[in-house]
Amino acid sequence: MKFKSKIDLWVHFAFATLPVSTILCIILLIAVEGKIISAITLAFCLALCIFIMPMWMNTYYVLGERELIVKYGFLKTKIAYNSIKRVTETRNPLASIALSLDRIEIIYGGGGHILISPQNKQEFLQQLEQRTN
Repeated sequence: MKFKSKIDLWVHFAFATLPVSTILCIILLIAVEGKIISAITLAFCLALCIFIMPMWMNTYYVLGERELIVKYGFLKTKIAYNSIKRVTETRNPLASIALSLDRIEIIYGGGGHILISPQNKQEFLQQLEQRTN
């Protein structure tokens, strides 16, 4: 079962303004610094957009047969159900795979933890509990 990530309004704003601010910075650099620094900045900003934009568009969580799969842009984490030790609701603001502050913290394995933010949190928790019991 697949659950898309809940995305807070401030996250939409931050991700949506990234391309616009990149273009504005490049225009300013061309006007002030010259072509070489502008080309380097453009390359860096494009790489950043290529890496970050898929996170905004492609973050979801899959409850598979034996494991929870967390997909975040180009990254993927698999957590075996039998390794999950604790699941709690939180609003922990630490940087994470969650695109909302309405989060779930999963403690697993030998001290591993992850923060996620499924859209339908209560259904996700029910489904996860069924798979971990």
